[in-house]
Amino acid sequence: MSADDATRRNRLLGREEALDIAERHISEKDVDLREYRIRMDGEELSEDGNKWLFLFECREWRPGCHFLVIVDRRSAQAELMPGE
Repeated sequence: MSADDATRRNRLLGREEALDIAERHISEKDVDLREYRIRMDGEELSEDGNKWLFLFECREWRPGCHFLVIVDRRSAQAELMPGE
């Protein structure tokens, strides 16, 4: 582990940093972000404060057209959870 990795693991990611990671993760999944917006009316931190939760929904609403991206504040790992 490099010194930069160790420093990063000892601090928690801020919202903007986590959102950038989430957007990069989405782009890697071939999702066109221009078709989505972030829903801002919910809580963006997990109950324990360890993860950022970003809910993306279609600009033109239709059932199931949303997904959640979870970003771990320590490891910077992102996970995409598709809507149903």
